[in-house]
Amino acid sequence: MAMPPLAKKLGKSALRIAALLSVPYAGVCAFMWLKQDRLLFIPDRQIIATPDKVGLAWEDVTLTASDGMALNAWFVPRADAKVTVLHCHGNGGNISYMGNALSEFHARGFQTLAFDYRGYGKSGGSLENGDLSEEAVYRDADAAWTWLVKERGVDPSTVVFWGQSMGGGVCSWLAKEHGGRALVLESTFTSMEDIGAQIYWWLPVRLLSAFDFPTNERLAALTMPVLVAHGRDDDIVPFSHSQENFAAIRGSKTFIELQGGHNGGFDVTPGAMDTAAAFLLSSP
Repeated sequence: MAMPPLAKKLGKSALRIAALLSVPYAGVCAFMWLKQDRLLFIPDRQIIATPDKVGLAWEDVTLTASDGMALNAWFVPRADAKVTVLHCHGNGGNISYMGNALSEFHARGFQTLAFDYRGYGKSGGSLENGDLSEEAVYRDADAAWTWLVKERGVDPSTVVFWGQSMGGGVCSWLAKEHGGRALVLESTFTSMEDIGAQIYWWLPVRLLSAFDFPTNERLAALTMPVLVAHGRDDDIVPFSHSQENFAAIRGSKTFIELQGGHNGGFDVTPGAMDTAAAFLLSSP
């Protein structure tokens, strides 16, 4: 049966509209695919303070990644430390924003190595040159672990991997690769693809994304103790991500509900750092 003229006309119009709409949509998809590194990585070059500001003795360290990239790091030693924190910060800022955290770690008997990914702070490389990728920040974190254990001589069994936001995804990789005393996930997503799909729900993120950071997937394979800390008022990474991460952990674990937003939850939550320290010190 032949299609009625009106139906045929409407059908052609619908196809034309769909074609016209698909062009800008495809353009947006292409833009997001090409620029996704700039959407994820927000490097800050400015050093706003050093550990001197909070009265800490520290060492300025140069790390070398496996591809030769030079990275800046700060080591805050403590001779009687039973725990050594290897800290991985999030996708913004740099280590100069860590003064309070370094002070809190030191006050509880920990020593800390904090480093900047390539393109951040005083580290080499740049986002503009295409130096930043998921694999690249893993290499940077591995360089920090290598320096700490092989050059500084720190016992691997004392190392706690502490990651904030994206840094939790990096630390979950370190924990799986090297093992250690414990893993801390502070305001960390289940995976980059999951959070991207929530933010850009109207885009095929899982097809476009070059980044995964599959934190949740790795947790089930870990045997070390894991601490998860997150706030319900986090407006960047939904609280549900931490609940899913916590559920995936099969070994020793604890959960700290933080106050405040995405950053600085430990600073504004009474007793949170004491609870974290007690868990980390009690871990075998």
